[in-house]
Amino acid sequence: MNARSLPLALAALLAAIALPPSAAHAWGGKGHEIANRAAAEALPDDAPAVLRRATERLVDLANEPDRWRVRDLEAMNRGWAPDHYVDLEFVSEFVDPEAPPKNRWEFIGLLVEHDVLAKHELRFDNVGYAPYRIAELCGRLETQLARLALLDDPGHPALPRASDEVRRGVEESVVFTAGVLGHYVADLANPHHCTKHFNGWKGENPKGYATDNGTHSRFESRFVERVIELDQVRPLVAAKVTPRGDYLVEAWRHAFASNALTTPLYDLDLAGAFTEGNEATPAGARGARFARERLAAGATLLRDLWMTAAARAAEAARWRRLAGRIQGTITAERLGDVFVRVGKDGTATLRGEVVSPAARDRAIAIAREQDGIRRVRSRDLRTPW
Repeated sequence: MNARSLPLALAALLAAIALPPSAAHAWGGKGHEIANRAAAEALPDDAPAVLRRATERLVDLANEPDRWRVRDLEAMNRGWAPDHYVDLEFVSEFVDPEAPPKNRWEFIGLLVEHDVLAKHELRFDNVGYAPYRIAELCGRLETQLARLALLDDPGHPALPRASDEVRRGVEESVVFTAGVLGHYVADLANPHHCTKHFNGWKGENPKGYATDNGTHSRFESRFVERVIELDQVRPLVAAKVTPRGDYLVEAWRHAFASNALTTPLYDLDLAGAFTEGNEATPAGARGARFARERLAAGATLLRDLWMTAAARAAEAARWRRLAGRIQGTITAERLGDVFVRVGKDGTATLRGEVVSPAARDRAIAIAREQDGIRRVRSRDLRTPW
């Protein structure tokens, strides 16, 4: 590329990046923003302060994953595109939402084992991995919130405190992860993101559903832009937080619940519910209710996942703080270079090197003296013997 063509290429790239998500993807800019804002505004008073004061940033991040969908940046675009959906018809025979494959690699292994790609003439990036993206981001949010809780209180005076700059960075990481998570949760609230009929009916079609490759944007972008407002969705978000279970199970349940609404969605489309000019018709009213309820379902789950991650982070911070006290005392007494981990069952695991057999005994005693420690594992604690 010569110097004269570089500005033109850069301008084209910037234009591609600046295209509004509503042009091609997901709920459109408005729908995703409604879901994230409704979730943020439904946070209770005991929610992490870092999230309660970041509403506008959370709303802006609702569309961040669609800003990454730039065709010219193929590694990013093709690599992350399958995280926006999962086509359940291809995998429901071997995925139990109550006990799904534990990670995306186990899931991919089952795709191979069940010969899914050959049966349905698919590539690995045609099936969709959205539940795993949601679970992965929930785990990331939990660890970031736990770290934030420990920045000012790592567990022992001997352990270092974080600078203000580091704290601000961790806070931004928390908000970024929470906001981006909202995109994928809202994606799966739309049945189009949970079915092979993602943009027109595929295969046998006795009812004559649309096959025009326009159903997706007709519903979640153009219809939502014209008809749906935040004030209509906000009251439908559950008032009370429901603590959620395993992140991955919650994500798969969410996907299966949306997939069950695929036929009702196409029935609405067939009735003209999403056609411009039909907003005041009975079909249009039913379509608006459907869209509001799906956005509220996404916002409710998102708010609950944020709060579940926060609760688990607080628990994780408690155990890590206890580990910090043990490790800090060992360090202060110069017993050796010891790493301490405390599990959720109250087991303290010590590993590393101590300066003497007596130091080993003292390190174990320090751990046992701490309230909350039920047992100590020290088989990986080496001595100069």
